[in-house]
Amino acid sequence: MSAAIDLLSTLGRRLRVSAERLRHTASRNVRAIVEGRVDLREADAAHLPYASLSFDKVFSVHCIYFWSDPLATLEELRRVLAPGGRIAITVLPKTRWLETKTKPPEHLFTLYDAFEIVELLEEAGFRDVQLERAARPERLHCECITGVR
Repeated sequence: MSAAIDLLSTLGRRLRVSAERLRHTASRNVRAIVEGRVDLREADAAHLPYASLSFDKVFSVHCIYFWSDPLATLEELRRVLAPGGRIAITVLPKTRWLETKTKPPEHLFTLYDAFEIVELLEEAGFRDVQLERAARPERLHCECITGVR
Protein backbone atom coordinates (compact mmCIF):
# COMPACT_ATOMS: atom_id res chain seq x y z
CA MET A 1 0.00 0.00 0.00
CA SER A 2 1.34 3.41 -0.87
CA ALA A 3 0.86 6.54 1.18
CA ALA A 4 -0.18 9.76 -0.49
CA ILE A 5 -1.05 13.33 0.35
CA ASP A 6 -4.03 14.58 -1.61
CA LEU A 7 -4.26 18.35 -1.43
CA LEU A 8 -7.74 18.65 -2.83
CA SER A 9 -8.53 21.47 -0.45
CA THR A 10 -6.55 24.66 -0.20
CA LEU A 11 -4.51 24.55 2.96
CA GLY A 12 -2.52 27.75 2.55
CA ARG A 13 -2.55 30.86 4.69
CA ARG A 14 -5.00 32.69 2.44
CA LEU A 15 -7.80 30.16 2.60
CA ARG A 16 -8.49 27.60 5.30
CA VAL A 17 -10.53 24.44 5.16
CA SER A 18 -13.54 24.71 7.42
CA ALA A 19 -14.11 22.23 10.22
CA GLU A 20 -17.40 21.42 8.50
CA ARG A 21 -15.61 20.47 5.26
CA LEU A 22 -13.17 18.27 7.18
CA ARG A 23 -16.08 16.51 8.94
CA HIS A 24 -17.84 16.02 5.61
CA THR A 25 -14.73 14.48 4.07
CA ALA A 26 -14.27 12.24 7.11
CA SER A 27 -17.89 11.06 6.90
CA ARG A 28 -17.34 10.03 3.27
CA ASN A 29 -14.17 8.08 4.14
CA VAL A 30 -15.10 6.32 7.39
CA ARG A 31 -14.04 2.85 6.26
CA ALA A 32 -10.67 4.03 4.93
CA ILE A 33 -10.05 5.98 8.15
CA VAL A 34 -10.92 2.97 10.34
CA GLU A 35 -8.67 0.74 8.23
CA GLY A 36 -5.82 3.24 8.61
CA ARG A 37 -5.67 4.04 4.89
CA VAL A 38 -6.72 7.69 5.30
CA ASP A 39 -5.51 10.22 7.87
CA LEU A 40 -7.26 13.59 7.59
CA ARG A 41 -5.66 16.59 9.27
CA GLU A 42 -6.07 20.31 8.89
CA ALA A 43 -2.70 21.93 8.29
CA ASP A 44 -0.88 24.63 6.41
CA ALA A 45 0.58 22.94 3.32
CA ALA A 46 3.89 24.72 4.00
CA HIS A 47 4.08 23.14 7.50
CA LEU A 48 2.80 19.58 7.32
CA PRO A 49 2.36 17.54 10.52
CA TYR A 50 4.10 14.48 9.07
CA ALA A 51 7.58 13.03 9.42
CA SER A 52 10.08 13.41 6.62
CA LEU A 53 10.05 10.74 3.92
CA SER A 54 6.52 9.60 4.92
CA PHE A 55 4.74 9.56 1.55
CA ASP A 56 5.10 7.99 -1.88
CA LYS A 57 2.85 10.46 -3.69
CA VAL A 58 1.59 14.03 -3.45
CA PHE A 59 -1.30 15.18 -5.61
CA SER A 60 -2.55 18.76 -5.73
CA VAL A 61 -5.58 19.85 -7.75
CA HIS A 62 -6.13 23.60 -8.15
CA CYS A 63 -4.40 24.42 -4.84
CA ILE A 64 -1.15 26.13 -5.78
CA TYR A 65 -3.07 29.31 -6.64
CA PHE A 66 -3.74 29.81 -2.92
CA TRP A 67 -0.28 29.08 -1.50
CA SER A 68 1.23 32.29 -0.13
CA ASP A 69 4.75 30.92 -0.68
CA PRO A 70 4.64 28.23 -3.39
CA LEU A 71 8.38 27.51 -3.29
CA ALA A 72 8.37 26.93 0.49
CA THR A 73 5.27 24.75 0.13
CA LEU A 74 6.85 22.65 -2.63
CA GLU A 75 10.00 22.27 -0.51
CA GLU A 76 7.81 21.05 2.37
CA LEU A 77 6.02 18.60 0.09
CA ARG A 78 9.41 17.33 -1.08
CA ARG A 79 10.47 16.90 2.57
CA VAL A 80 7.62 14.48 3.28
CA LEU A 81 8.15 12.49 0.06
CA ALA A 82 10.25 9.34 0.19
CA PRO A 83 13.13 8.99 -2.29
CA GLY A 84 11.62 8.27 -5.68
CA GLY A 85 8.27 9.68 -4.51
CA ARG A 86 6.21 11.51 -7.11
CA ILE A 87 4.39 14.83 -7.06
CA ALA A 88 1.64 15.95 -9.44
CA ILE A 89 0.38 19.54 -9.51
CA THR A 90 -2.71 20.11 -11.66
CA VAL A 91 -3.73 23.62 -12.73
CA LEU A 92 -5.78 25.54 -15.20
CA PRO A 93 -3.00 27.57 -16.88
CA LYS A 94 -3.13 31.33 -16.70
CA THR A 95 -3.83 31.71 -20.43
CA ARG A 96 -6.74 29.25 -20.35
CA TRP A 97 -8.11 30.82 -17.19
CA LEU A 98 -8.22 34.26 -18.78
CA GLU A 99 -9.94 32.81 -21.88
CA THR A 100 -12.72 31.15 -19.91
CA LYS A 101 -13.11 33.06 -16.65
CA THR A 102 -12.77 36.52 -15.22
CA LYS A 103 -9.44 37.43 -13.69
CA PRO A 104 -9.51 36.55 -9.97
CA PRO A 105 -8.59 39.08 -7.29
CA GLU A 106 -4.81 39.03 -6.82
CA HIS A 107 -5.14 39.13 -3.03
CA LEU A 108 -7.11 35.87 -3.19
CA PHE A 109 -4.94 33.80 -5.47
CA THR A 110 -2.20 33.77 -8.10
CA LEU A 111 -2.54 32.38 -11.61
CA TYR A 112 0.37 30.39 -13.06
CA ASP A 113 1.61 29.37 -16.44
CA ALA A 114 2.51 25.66 -16.41
CA PHE A 115 6.14 26.49 -17.19
CA GLU A 116 6.30 28.65 -14.04
CA ILE A 117 5.33 25.59 -12.03
CA VAL A 118 7.95 23.50 -13.84
CA GLU A 119 10.56 26.05 -12.71
CA LEU A 120 9.22 26.08 -9.14
CA LEU A 121 9.38 22.28 -8.91
CA GLU A 122 12.94 22.27 -10.20
CA GLU A 123 13.93 25.05 -7.79
CA ALA A 124 12.38 23.06 -4.92
CA GLY A 125 14.69 20.15 -5.78
CA PHE A 126 12.44 17.85 -7.81
CA ARG A 127 13.96 16.00 -10.76
CA ASP A 128 12.51 14.59 -13.97
CA VAL A 129 9.97 17.42 -14.01
CA GLN A 130 7.51 17.06 -16.88
CA LEU A 131 4.51 18.93 -18.20
CA GLU A 132 1.59 16.68 -19.09
CA ARG A 133 -1.18 18.01 -21.29
CA ALA A 134 -4.59 16.45 -21.78
CA ALA A 135 -5.04 14.22 -24.81
CA ARG A 136 -8.18 16.24 -25.63
CA PRO A 137 -7.40 19.79 -24.44
CA GLU A 138 -10.67 21.09 -25.89
CA ARG A 139 -12.47 19.01 -23.24
CA LEU A 140 -10.02 19.17 -20.34
CA HIS A 141 -8.23 22.48 -20.08
CA CYS A 142 -6.00 21.54 -17.15
CA GLU A 143 -2.32 20.72 -17.25
CA CYS A 144 -0.43 18.50 -14.85
CA ILE A 145 3.18 19.07 -13.85
CA THR A 146 4.93 16.04 -12.34
CA GLY A 147 8.25 15.50 -10.66
CA VAL A 148 10.25 13.00 -8.63
CA ARG A 149 11.99 13.45 -5.27
